[in-house]
Amino acid sequence: MKSKKVLIAALVATALATVAIFGAGLVVAQTTGDYPPIIKRLAEKFNLDIADVEKVFDEERGAHHEEMHAQCVERLDKAVEDGKLTKAQSAELQKILDKKKADHEKIKDLSPEEQREAMKAHKAELNKWAEDNDLDLKDVLGHEPGHKKGWRGGGMKHGPRGMKGMGDHSM
Repeated sequence: MKSKKVLIAALVATALATVAIFGAGLVVAQTTGDYPPIIKRLAEKFNLDIADVEKVFDEERGAHHEEMHAQCVERLDKAVEDGKLTKAQSAELQKILDKKKADHEKIKDLSPEEQREAMKAHKAELNKWAEDNDLDLKDVLGHEPGHKKGWRGGGMKHGPRGMKGMGDHSM
């Protein structure tokens, strides 16, 4: 039984890595039971409860977001330490980033086009703040706002809809 859990954990980790490599996002299940193909396939293949598989993906996504937040705080602290940013600017920037994070939840039920517009507005707000404070966000955050890394410039899609509306990306 323990080896089955280890195998399942390894397969889920491999699936997450595969999703990351191909730039596909993850989706929170809708009340209609519309699960992403990767979750459906894992549940079917290993005869698992689909809600349990989704829970593992959600936990992994949450842990990844927490890690990204911690790295952002470290970069801001380092920028203050290096004299690239004042403590007051760091606090203001953190408020803007926290607002973006809070709004991220609010926009998840919008259409993909509306989500893009909302994210563009957040990026514009962040860029305006940086311009008003005569800062290069690349120096402070380590990347430009909205910069995407990874294969084909896509990286992991951390949007609220992930693969939803992008067709079937099953492997």
